[in-house]
Amino acid sequence: MKVLAVIPARYHSTRLDKKLLRNISGISMIERVFRNVSESKLIDHIIIATDHEDIKVHCQSFGAEVVMTDVKHQSGTDRIAEVAHNKSDFDIVINIQGDEPLIHSEHIRDVLENFKQEEVQISTLAQEINHDQDFNNPNVVKLVKSVKNKVLYFSRSAIPFQRDKEGSFTPLKHIGVYAYRRDCLLELSMLPVSNLESIEKLEQLRWMENGYDVYAQLSPRPLIGVDTEEDLLKVEAYLQKGSIKKEGE
Repeated sequence: MKVLAVIPARYHSTRLDKKLLRNISGISMIERVFRNVSESKLIDHIIIATDHEDIKVHCQSFGAEVVMTDVKHQSGTDRIAEVAHNKSDFDIVINIQGDEPLIHSEHIRDVLENFKQEEVQISTLAQEINHDQDFNNPNVVKLVKSVKNKVLYFSRSAIPFQRDKEGSFTPLKHIGVYAYRRDCLLELSMLPVSNLESIEKLEQLRWMENGYDVYAQLSPRPLIGVDTEEDLLKVEAYLQKGSIKKEGE
């Protein structure tokens, strides 16, 4: 498989504006993501897809290839699909968010693992939830999957619901790293917003509601998406100590 990594880099963000240009331990967030992705031997090429000249100029300063994309895109999927449209020589396209500064070659390896199954068209990542606070937090997206890694549902609700409060289980949270077979990605970008997506505000439900299967691979290595100042502090702490601070510590 020939693999293209696309890093969608939107300039504005509702909760932490211009976050991709924020400094994290000496370099910008977007440069840190680019450097980490570059370390993977499974990636054949990397492109940063942005909607703003400031990000373009900054990314070119550290040697990244940058493509300017439509400012009207509503999702990272649409942005990377615009790039993938002209990249027919690649089999797999990985969507790596520009606000994932702890992305690692292990995550890339894990998300590509599912493609050993010929029927897999869309792959993503999951991690175990070890705190009730995360399990009950609607900002933490949960998923349930089959023994063959096929996702049965994504939700902001706490799933599965433990009716009898007996036995034990380990809930899973979704990690927003995606990989697609290129032709499938182009199809997904043409789908209209679906009913379930509108209810939960989760784009992946649009795909599932239209009959596309999503597979999730467990990936134990920590990953922190940055949406707030608090998230930035967590990333800084991890880089300094090599562990994620738990609630209450």
